[in-house]
Amino acid sequence: MFGKGSDGALGFGLDLSNKSEPTWLKCDALITADVVDVSCSVGEHRGHTLVLTSCGTVFAFGSNYNGKLGVGDQETRLTPSRIPAEYLDNQPVVAISAGGVHSGAIVADGRVFTWGCGKDGRLGHPDFQAAPNSYHETRPKEVAAITKILGSTRRKSGGLVSCDVGGTNFATHITTDQSTLS
Repeated sequence: MFGKGSDGALGFGLDLSNKSEPTWLKCDALITADVVDVSCSVGEHRGHTLVLTSCGTVFAFGSNYNGKLGVGDQETRLTPSRIPAEYLDNQPVVAISAGGVHSGAIVADGRVFTWGCGKDGRLGHPDFQAAPNSYHETRPKEVAAITKILGSTRRKSGGLVSCDVGGTNFATHITTDQSTLS
């Protein structure tokens, strides 16, 4: 890991110094894991990192502003914490993305989950309408509208192309046998 350490987004515990060169993250939770993806954000001076392992487990660390780590609370984590599998319906994760104030993941059966700051509907959950300026999720929540649109086609094709979380919006690109949803 390397970069800005002040938010704990590097995962080195109480060592919050910046790292200008890649440095091994020695962590019991990840020591034997096969890491397949890492997604980092700076996000309003509140950086966080998501790590995906080959078995579909996600670890999160750094600033937990509005619950963007997805661990069920808003406490900052200075070392990697596993997002509980039950928060993702016990499905292995195949794609992760850390945005400025929110995060997203796609699980093996093609469903999309988002969490963190939901202001202005950026998580894709209709619940934000009750509190459009303060809505947030501290646990991953399925974006039901995508599931409804894709229906059983999603499960047949398993057609995930990519997942990306930008600074203010969550965008997905999912391809099925007949169509593409962005």
